Amino acid sequence: MYMKRKDSKGGIKVDIKFNEMEIIKILEAIRSELIFSKRYYKENESEEDRIGVTSPEEWAEIYNNILKQSQEKGILTMLDLVQ
Repeated sequence: MYMKRKDSKGGIKVDIKFNEMEIIKILEAIRSELIFSKRYYKENESEEDRIGVTSPEEWAEIYNNILKQSQEKGILTMLDLVQ
């Protein structure tokens, strides 16, 4: 179940409820994509080659947002944000 609402920047915020194990699996998948994109961006410096590939910074932002929201609810407090 989820609820859409506008955030303070005018974007859409979606609240989705997951249990701790589901959050861990999601974060693992995002972390894998982050590692892949770091390697890809290092090997492909041309903007043309990067079209359609999510940047490491975007993956880190997604990971950190999910983790922060989880930690605000007392879940996964032992994990650190990615840089």
